[in-house]
Amino acid sequence: MAVNADRKNGFVPVGTITGNPWNDSVEVITLDATHAALYIGDVIKMTADGYPEIFAAGDSAVTALGVVVGVEVNRGLNASTEHPGYMPINVAGKVLVVTDPNVIFEVQEDGVAGSLALADVGLNIEIINGGGSASTGLSGMEIDSSTKAATATLPFRLLKLVNRPDNELGSTATPEARWLVKFNEHFYKQVTGV
Repeated sequence: MAVNADRKNGFVPVGTITGNPWNDSVEVITLDATHAALYIGDVIKMTADGYPEIFAAGDSAVTALGVVVGVEVNRGLNASTEHPGYMPINVAGKVLVVTDPNVIFEVQEDGVAGSLALADVGLNIEIINGGGSASTGLSGMEIDSSTKAATATLPFRLLKLVNRPDNELGSTATPEARWLVKFNEHFYKQVTGV
């Protein structure tokens, strides 16, 4: 029997909705020095000033821009803030972002207030912004099991349970199952102007 490890690492690109592999296409996006710290695996949004920042639970789904998959390391910064996978607070720089709305991501569910079930595939779901680790550079974002619904304003669509031996449907003992999701709404793919 599998044991789901509680290993938050945000959203990890694994393929595309068309069945083609994800080919590492990213957009280099410049940040200003007023954003919150960014970690690999964080979902980001576009703001009115033209700079991206962390996408949080409850944000308008149509502002979701993509997922951070890399950061520019600014050599010469204070050693305590210099990390190859972490963009510290109040540092202008550049991040590499998957902006394709057709990319499929693997992400962990939180399992709080009940776990997701196979019958939930096709429903939409909210995220939990769990911060990140300045030690590993990885995001703490997860999907929020308790928000599964047909509601059109939720940012992600559940596609399927990740099929591998170390992953099983959530239970009381091991609630942190990993799922495949895609953007439900996206900054580059919706009919209303933003």
